[in-house]
Amino acid sequence: MSSPPTTPTADTAADSPAGLRPRPGRLPRLHLLLLTALGGALGSLARLGVNSALPWDAAHFPWATFAENLTGSFLLGWLLVYLLTPRRASAEARAFLATGVLGSFTTFSALIGESAILADNAPALTGLYAAGSVVGGLFCAALGFRLGRRLHSTRAGSSPAHGPEPRRRQES
Repeated sequence: MSSPPTTPTADTAADSPAGLRPRPGRLPRLHLLLLTALGGALGSLARLGVNSALPWDAAHFPWATFAENLTGSFLLGWLLVYLLTPRRASAEARAFLATGVLGSFTTFSALIGESAILADNAPALTGLYAAGSVVGGLFCAALGFRLGRRLHSTRAGSSPAHGPEPRRRQES
């Protein structure tokens, strides 16, 4: 009987772009969890501020969530250029900014909940809101990524047509 294959013991943060997906049987490092929680608290407070400034009732377009999701998508696209560039950003920065701050600032659950409520109260807005959020979010993420890549390549002195070098997994 052969033994199961073993996995390398490389650091969890180096195993995945997000730095938080542990290998089976391993937990993320505690400081990454704490940074994600701190970023999540800040992102949710920012979202509360936007929701307070743009209150929503069930018969109108939910501008706050729409704006949060599109803005967050753009920022995530822009940040990914830096957060996935080797020697540029750490697992801590990814955990705090991408997963924590932007993960809690944007919200798929509110999009779904508001779509369900709109379906009962303003059916004509439901498809516009849901499709506009998804398509707009993809567009904003791509735009943020392209602008971030252009800025990154300009600062690095390379051609804007090329993005950051892809992260290479180290074998142990």
